[in-house]
Amino acid sequence: MTTTHIGRYEVKDLLGEGGMGQVYRAVDPKLQQEVAIKVINPALLGGEKVLIRAQRELQVLLSLRSHPNIVTVYDYVEEPFALVMELLQGRSLGTVIAEHPSGLPVDQLYRHACSMVEAVGFAHEMGIFHRDIKPGNIMVVELGHQDQIKVLDFGLAGFFQDKAGLTRTGARMGTAGYIAPEQHLGEEVDERTDIYALGVILFEMATGQSPFQEHAHSDYELMKAQIERPMTVASLFRAELSRSLDEIILRATARYQQDRYTSCEELLEDLRKADHGGHVDYGLRGVHLSPSNSPVLGPVPTTPPPPEVNTDMFRAVTEEMLASRTPPPLPQTKENNQLQSIPTP
Repeated sequence: MTTTHIGRYEVKDLLGEGGMGQVYRAVDPKLQQEVAIKVINPALLGGEKVLIRAQRELQVLLSLRSHPNIVTVYDYVEEPFALVMELLQGRSLGTVIAEHPSGLPVDQLYRHACSMVEAVGFAHEMGIFHRDIKPGNIMVVELGHQDQIKVLDFGLAGFFQDKAGLTRTGARMGTAGYIAPEQHLGEEVDERTDIYALGVILFEMATGQSPFQEHAHSDYELMKAQIERPMTVASLFRAELSRSLDEIILRATARYQQDRYTSCEELLEDLRKADHGGHVDYGLRGVHLSPSNSPVLGPVPTTPPPPEVNTDMFRAVTEEMLASRTPPPLPQTKENNQLQSIPTP
């Protein structure tokens, strides 16, 4: 049966769907305004307690509407549970990156990077972590002669996950290649978890490719690479990139949380400095380029992984890694396919 109404909103057509749910283009009959409505997959909600938490966190999420680089959430519908957002016209950042296989123009790169970091930092100040930042969750919207970054899906992961990033079913939300190591390991996440994803995206904008390109054959290989391998130096793929940008990316994507930027404000300060020709140097680039740099980063944990994420993939990977005395890969179930951000809101 075709959906015609969601709450008071008149549904026009389906824009997209995925593991998170469906997104519809609809009209608010009171304001005669087009909106995007994201209907959340009921399986993710699971019960009344989760729904109550989602409704409570939505009140915080609505406070993000004042930031120009975060998609505006107008309202929510209780049955079916859905978010009502501005309808965007534009392209995903992933599409923009694909159009620039050698990397975005440097001025555009810094402009988009600063906008992203400002938006994420604003949410962090409100106590909201994204946990699934990726190019598909970032829109580039054309406004006159200037384009504008819009970050989507803020707070959604927090509705369904605990502090370790697990859903009620023990599944881990996020996207391979952008999930920070602590998310894979089921450890507590914080603002530095989002900063890791921002660093990966910054690398992709700078070079036109993933830092884990050679390991992208499977989620398993991506997980191993993020644990075992030193981060790639961006300027090796694009000589015009500054050494300062290398240092920024390497610090943002450090294997351990304590080695990353402590806040988006700190990251933003370095980005602006590098954009204006300033010097940023944490001594990381030389270490990563050293032939003696070991790909093994850290000891094998002495405690077993949480039982709820001890999947067949985790067990197989752990046995292999323990045999060679290298750090075990991040425990993770098969990642939930995230609903791709669409040129809506």
